[in-house]
Amino acid sequence: MAPAAAARRAAARRLLAAAAGRLPQSASSRWSLGAAALLGVALTVCSAPEPLRIRFIGNAAFELADGRTTLMLDFPYESGTGGFMTYDGASVRPTGRVVAVFTHSHRDHFDRDLLLERGWPVVGPVELTSRLPADRVLAAADTVTVGEFHIVPLAERHADLEHYSYLITWRGRRIYDSGDAMDPTRLESMPELDVALVGEGLLCWMAQQRGARVPAREVMAFHFFTGESRRCLGSRALEQGESIALPPAL
Repeated sequence: MAPAAAARRAAARRLLAAAAGRLPQSASSRWSLGAAALLGVALTVCSAPEPLRIRFIGNAAFELADGRTTLMLDFPYESGTGGFMTYDGASVRPTGRVVAVFTHSHRDHFDRDLLLERGWPVVGPVELTSRLPADRVLAAADTVTVGEFHIVPLAERHADLEHYSYLITWRGRRIYDSGDAMDPTRLESMPELDVALVGEGLLCWMAQQRGARVPAREVMAFHFFTGESRRCLGSRALEQGESIALPPAL
């Protein structure tokens, strides 16, 4: 059980105990108003959803987890390929139902053999998923729903490969993952986002254009070499293993 969930359940038990202690000795069939109010608070605390945790693994790989479902974005990839970030595979241990979501099949985003070892189902371009066993591929659709996540693939241009960026919604929050998209048109036309995960190359190219902006409350840069991020357009660069928490809006 996640620590936050365990803490909520412990708080609920304390509130229920307090409620029971306030019942009159003769009240076998009805609650006092005060005890009923405490019970309502306890049930609310117990059922409150966990925040969404967005953790940076390396390169373009992020882990999105809400305690029940985990999306792995562009992971596993080939560690260190192309001079990009290495990672410790043993430290990546997602919980709950796990689904891997890939933007495209370049090795710095996708490692077929490591994915098959993990055994996760997959969302991704047909060019990528056609290389996997059919029973590992989630059916392509306008929207793929996994737990509280709604995943919308968006065709983007990147080199000569089939490539998707993704708009992911979770309990009223909107997260955009650019992958290696080369054109900012789609991103710039988005309604206001809660979090935009954007490749640094695209961000810094946008920064050179007059008036360019990312329509998001929080912009996370990724896919920089092992040196420092340039933090273009005021973006934030997480350290490997660092995460942010996003509370539900609904």
